[in-house]
Amino acid sequence: MSQNVVNVGVIGVGSFGQHHARIYAQHSAARLVGVLDPFPGRASDIAQHYECEKFSDLDTLLTAVDAVSLVVPAVQHAEITKQCLERGVHVLVEKPIAATVEDGRHCVALAENRKCVYQVGHLERFNSALVALHDMITAPYFIDSHRLSVFSGRSVDVDVVLDLMIHDLDLLLWLVGSEVEDVQASGVSVRSSSLDIANARIVFRNGCVANVSASRVSSENVRTMTIAQPENVLLANLASGTVCVYPTLEQMRSDKECPGHEFAGHSDEPLWRELDSFLGCIQQGTAPLVSGHDGLAALKLAHHVLETIRSRFSQEGDTLSDPLTASVSEPLPTKVEPVISLG
Repeated sequence: MSQNVVNVGVIGVGSFGQHHARIYAQHSAARLVGVLDPFPGRASDIAQHYECEKFSDLDTLLTAVDAVSLVVPAVQHAEITKQCLERGVHVLVEKPIAATVEDGRHCVALAENRKCVYQVGHLERFNSALVALHDMITAPYFIDSHRLSVFSGRSVDVDVVLDLMIHDLDLLLWLVGSEVEDVQASGVSVRSSSLDIANARIVFRNGCVANVSASRVSSENVRTMTIAQPENVLLANLASGTVCVYPTLEQMRSDKECPGHEFAGHSDEPLWRELDSFLGCIQQGTAPLVSGHDGLAALKLAHHVLETIRSRFSQEGDTLSDPLTASVSEPLPTKVEPVISLG
């Protein structure tokens, strides 16, 4: 690796992975060496468009790069991450960090042993609203989070907790900064054999209570977070990147003219900021904003939520499929990605 340029490959160039390729191809600190994808035609198109190489196997790709973005189905995260780290290749893996907590722990330990940058793609950490919000947090006592999306048929290899809610679980751990004391949760399957809607009430040791809702079968797309703390109430629209700051009820009673204040964060694309941070960590030898330990903590909390929901199902005499092995019910318009060949 030269002092200024990181040789990068993208593993998985589907609907989201192709944006990783686009940004690396445009970034002055990166050289997009090539891409690997289970669909040869798709890989060829991306490689031709960004004037890079199309690789046909993982081993050959890893001999040519310093770092990779791993944008494949969650069931393959750990296996491919391990192969990359064992070769000393830096990894940015999309969330969740792995399918199981045990696999996540193994990857974190391996990254530390190999002294590799290991960043987990919890993209909302780079959302302009959250960047601004984080600096305004003092002592939150209640957080209400809603992440709803229209059904797309994508990412049905995992349930809604590992698909969508895990974003907000990571944000809660980051913003609250306290250990989880209790979790209550419920969920339901609507268009697949795993959870499509889930809600969790999370109590933290410092007294903060969070209500988190996630759905991938909504009639509209919503990404909002409301945070109540002693001096104000913060309303973040993660879709628009804006934050509204409102005075507390007591302040409003004492000064009825006191309005709320709305402001927009920076206009940079969150994914650009995420990949820019990843490249900077590699060049400077610094720790990523979303480390493997952070990704592992979010995964642990996600599994805690899932275990709580499963216990409710068993108490009611019903069953809930394993979110990472459940087959999709027909006739769903699914878009399940095939796996990357490791041979």
